[in-house]
Amino acid sequence: MASLAELATQLEIGPLLLAPPVAGLLYGRLTWDAARSPQPDARDWQIGAKTVVATLLLVGAFHFGRGVRALVHLLLTFERFGGRLKALTPDLLVGVVVVGLAGWVLFPRTNVEQYPRVRRLMAGAVALFGGIMCIEALADLLTVVLAWPSWSGVALALSNMLTAAGSLVVGGYLLARESGIEMPPLPRTLSRIGRDGASGGAP
Repeated sequence: MASLAELATQLEIGPLLLAPPVAGLLYGRLTWDAARSPQPDARDWQIGAKTVVATLLLVGAFHFGRGVRALVHLLLTFERFGGRLKALTPDLLVGVVVVGLAGWVLFPRTNVEQYPRVRRLMAGAVALFGGIMCIEALADLLTVVLAWPSWSGVALALSNMLTAAGSLVVGGYLLARESGIEMPPLPRTLSRIGRDGASGGAP
């Protein structure tokens, strides 16, 4: 019987299914926060723009994560290297371009520095999904290791585990910074991404 990791790879819940509800939740929460503010000048009138950019960034991160997972699996097995590398390259390239465009170009043009709550919500979403997938991937990894159908199957479960753990660490770090918890500083390049895209001052 296929493990959950293998099944997830075959079915692949895509961003077309995840993006609309995520965008709706982001927009609803930001609108609610603005509406309940007692100060008229505290209202955020760029909620829609920031919701669109945040959703695009999360979709880009999804593609990048999927490409990284496939790349890790490829490096662990080296099976059909050329063909699999070509297959995973679009996800990696699209993910890098979209995340870079949203984080460095689009977000800085909004009032995200003045109203940064969307960054905490994004970091929380990444941490939540990363944590859930990490738990599932760990269970699958143990199941596959005990059964040991093949090294390729074990490598697939391991790549799922490593990718999910990476999402959890990144999302958790950014969420901690957004929540006012003192964290070690990021390298300058990553810090710039955090300020412009998904981290920064407390809301």
